[in-house]
Amino acid sequence: ENDYRPLVIHTVFWVGNTVGCVLWGFTNDHFGRKPTVLLSHTIYFLAGVGTLFAPNFTMLAILRFLVGCAHHTVSHLPFLIVVEYCGVASRTVPLMMVMMSYTFASLTVPWVAMALPSWRILSVIASTLILPVIACWK
Repeated sequence: ENDYRPLVIHTVFWVGNTVGCVLWGFTNDHFGRKPTVLLSHTIYFLAGVGTLFAPNFTMLAILRFLVGCAHHTVSHLPFLIVVEYCGVASRTVPLMMVMMSYTFASLTVPWVAMALPSWRILSVIASTLILPVIACWK
């Protein structure tokens, strides 16, 4: 009866990602990088944690849409910063480090998820890892 729900949530996330690309691009062009990064990371954190407390399917879909909106900015920011601040001759090592971190996370997170007693703990961990970026941004 409810087999469609994971597919809907997954689709809503990626629709949010598409909307977020346009939204954050507009925000970045009109208000600058710092407000865009702070707002997108804050939304990512709040909506990610809010997912844990969603009282119904509709609220869960809305929160996952918001996480999707912010996801593109959050996940691509390290790559863009390396490209922007490193010269062409010195980009290789920093870019490889960024890409290796994604590979390492992709290999590690499933094992961490298996070791944790609840998916909610993994969600809290994933959402709170964004807090140092918000707190330390100058």
